[in-house]
Amino acid sequence: TMPLVGFLLWAILLIVGWWPSYSKDYLFATPRVQLTFKELKATGTARFFNFLLNSTDYRILLKDEDHDRMYVGSKDYILSLDLHDINREPLIIHWPASQQRIDECVLSGKNNNVSTSDVIPKLIRDGEVPIL
Repeated sequence: TMPLVGFLLWAILLIVGWWPSYSKDYLFATPRVQLTFKELKATGTARFFNFLLNSTDYRILLKDEDHDRMYVGSKDYILSLDLHDINREPLIIHWPASQQRIDECVLSGKNNNVSTSDVIPKLIRDGEVPIL
């Protein structure tokens, strides 16, 4: 019975120590505003992106409010969009994945439809993408 009591005490201490950190992370990740698509359209602040790139897999990667830009990645493209009108003069780079990168993804068991989205945040931070 003594090992069981020790185990239970250890489990209780683990749970008590873990719970506050979990709840803080959860509160931090909770959205401040929740809208349905219909409610969002009714605000008049949402804009549709009308530029066709043969992709439906757009991802918001970085919002730069200092320069009023939103950086978006999709398969084979990097975009820099104006935050106030995303259809006004988007800056676009065609950047397909290298064959080496595709091979690495296939060997690691990932899909061979490689996206540029995993490298864009680093490139933007390092200033390696000149038009963005």
